[in-house]
Amino acid sequence: MQINTSNYLNLYSNSYNINSKESTQSISQNFNTTENLSQNNKNNVERDTKQIISEILSNKEELPAYISHSYHQNIDNIEKLQNLAQAHLQFIETYNGVLPTELEAKQSIQFLMQEAEEILSVAYNKQPNSEEFRNLLGIFSFAQDSINDFSNNKQKLLNLLKQGQSSLEYATSDEFYHKLFTKANGSNTQTLEEIDRLSKINEEQGFLRDYNVNATLISSYLQDFFTMANDFGFISKDKENKIYQELQTSAIYLGSQGGNIGNSFKIENFTISWEGNSTLFNAYLNGSKISIASQSTSNDFLASLTSNFDTTQSIFDILNQKEKLEKENQDLKNKQAIEAYSYGNGYSSTLTSKTSKEIDSFINQMIKEAKA
Repeated sequence: MQINTSNYLNLYSNSYNINSKESTQSISQNFNTTENLSQNNKNNVERDTKQIISEILSNKEELPAYISHSYHQNIDNIEKLQNLAQAHLQFIETYNGVLPTELEAKQSIQFLMQEAEEILSVAYNKQPNSEEFRNLLGIFSFAQDSINDFSNNKQKLLNLLKQGQSSLEYATSDEFYHKLFTKANGSNTQTLEEIDRLSKINEEQGFLRDYNVNATLISSYLQDFFTMANDFGFISKDKENKIYQELQTSAIYLGSQGGNIGNSFKIENFTISWEGNSTLFNAYLNGSKISIASQSTSNDFLASLTSNFDTTQSIFDILNQKEKLEKENQDLKNKQAIEAYSYGNGYSSTLTSKTSKEIDSFINQMIKEAKA
């Protein structure tokens, strides 16, 4: 059968001429509607994915079985992360430029966590059970927990400093000193009850150390996350520079709050400073003068931690005390290493399945088993 194309074209032409305006409007409306539906569907998928990821992260009991640490068990990756950590440490310890403000740092961390959420969504939609997603999810959960802990420990520290500011007698007391720095350590062989008891004690002291450690951990986790994401191919070229800049901004601020840049840092109205060119913790370890001042008072209300050593102590007592502090420092490094990298032996599952109240207890037990 032969189709009379001329009649068909004439009919189409007439129809078009009569309704061209209406047709154009209708097509435009249909296109916009389709485009809006497509965008809405995309937004709904992204929202649903983020909701699913949020639910996975909130289920602390099942989360350890879901996340993976295979990336951190690869020899090449371990070496890469160690080199990056060493370069990062050298950068922080030698940095003498302008420090970011707290607001700038908060904005950087917020940006990085939002980017991390986007990357997690892409990885989940690609394959929910992939090693890439499960590795990224693990480090993201550590970063999220550390940010929350950082905020809580900051408030604990500020409350303590305000107490010291209002009472010089309290500021020079052993209780104030212990609440700033001390972490209790038990023997190499402890029962779970003893570990739990020490954990509860440590919840109520060492606030400055907790604050410093959390600052260091946040920076470490963020660096690890984006290193992994880049290796997995989840960071686009157009975002690389922005992510790097925000990582650097947050790292400098957190390095300062960790007591690792210069010889002082501010926390709201208080300034904590120490003598020498070492880190804050090494200054404490070596008995150097550490001062805490407030903008609202003219004098330091804590002039020196060295006064906490009783003058009647023998040199051997002081050396024993220093040895104990050095052990605390090593245990602290072990804790950071375990929390930051969670290598092998299934301990990472145990760690992440516990509340923050129990974590120190299990870390102490792991350290003891590792030394046995």
